[in-house]
Amino acid sequence: MKFLIKTLGCKVNQSESEELAGELLARGFLPAASLDEADITIINSCTVTSVADAKARQLVSKALKSSSGKVIVTGCGVANKNSGLDKFDGIELWPRGPVAEASYFAHTPMFGSIGDDAQTNMPPRHPSAASTRTRPYLKIQDGCSHRCSYCIVPLVRGQSQSIPAPEIVDKAKILLDRGFKEIVLTGVDIGAYGQKKSLSPKGRGQGEGDVGLVGLIKQILTLSSGFRIRLSSVEPQSIDERFLAYFAGEERICNHIHLPLQSGSDCVLKLMNRPYGVEYFKELCSKLKRARKGVAITTDVIVGFPGESEADFNATKALIEEIGFARTHIFRYSVRQGTPAADFNNQVSVLVKKERAGKLSLVADKKSEIFKKAQVGKVADVLIERPEGKYLKGTSSNYCPVYIEGKAEKGELVKVAVDSYKDGRLFGTI
Repeated sequence: MKFLIKTLGCKVNQSESEELAGELLARGFLPAASLDEADITIINSCTVTSVADAKARQLVSKALKSSSGKVIVTGCGVANKNSGLDKFDGIELWPRGPVAEASYFAHTPMFGSIGDDAQTNMPPRHPSAASTRTRPYLKIQDGCSHRCSYCIVPLVRGQSQSIPAPEIVDKAKILLDRGFKEIVLTGVDIGAYGQKKSLSPKGRGQGEGDVGLVGLIKQILTLSSGFRIRLSSVEPQSIDERFLAYFAGEERICNHIHLPLQSGSDCVLKLMNRPYGVEYFKELCSKLKRARKGVAITTDVIVGFPGESEADFNATKALIEEIGFARTHIFRYSVRQGTPAADFNNQVSVLVKKERAGKLSLVADKKSEIFKKAQVGKVADVLIERPEGKYLKGTSSNYCPVYIEGKAEKGELVKVAVDSYKDGRLFGTI
């Protein structure tokens, strides 16, 4: 039998889909190339915005029209009663999470392709066998204990929970044994790693004590040399002096930190219930730049939050100008029923949100271009990802796409002399 998994949303969703693919492969299923040849189609949904909900519904409609097999919908959208996914006939809704998956596999005949003994002896589930990525995601944590007023994630994923360090290290070892040279540690709030009870697909562990994110990275890096770790996203309040000191001295952590800002206005940050102010964020960026020369700081920004004035928006724009992010992801505020911000007064119009997003994009793109141009003349550690025309395309430690002349294998880490910038692209030679 053949399966197809379609994934929407964040790196955590992608990691979970790849683990699920690994589970299906272990049970004797084969990957399908398209919807029409899939005996089972699994749609891993996202519900972080109304656009994400709409994309999930469109994908379900397409799957129902194109596939004669079973259609299962899982992910965060299933946990959101306002996503509209429960309105479809002919699909199965599958609550996200390893416990739900294990129960489903155990009680659904079509998934019982291998015996209990084989299941018991299966290695820790991980995507790598099913993934075509050169930079696989390794989930270390799930859920969030913060209560940002706009965010539905804690409502659909629950409180922050850490996967036990031994399981993560076991999975990392499998990835390294299979030849991967970069592992991306991901989660909803990875900076909170070790602070809450542990989350284990097998129910092991009640807590990780003093391990924390730094301790976990140290354990993974002891496995081997010749590979690097990338951090997917770290909340600003989670970066302390211990992390900064370790980040400064450990070059096997990629020279890149994704640090969600959300707004450059103290007034809006307070309305958002974000636990920091603008001055704290600016000082943190300065510390990171002092810790690692050439560090890429990327960020997320929400425009059009309820009550955001023109002055608030201009403060955000000015802060992006000042800090000079390597990349800025801009989101228009999306009402999520069940969150406090959905009931706030002074909702910003769709037109104003669109205009502000456009203005912010111009500033963000300019700053991104300046960061890329600053790489010319430097030597970068680049992971080769794929051929693209006459070039090899790769990603540098500080998260810049580089187009390379020379010979190297996919997944190889190489040193590249970055010698030019043209039309938004960096070019170099091995």
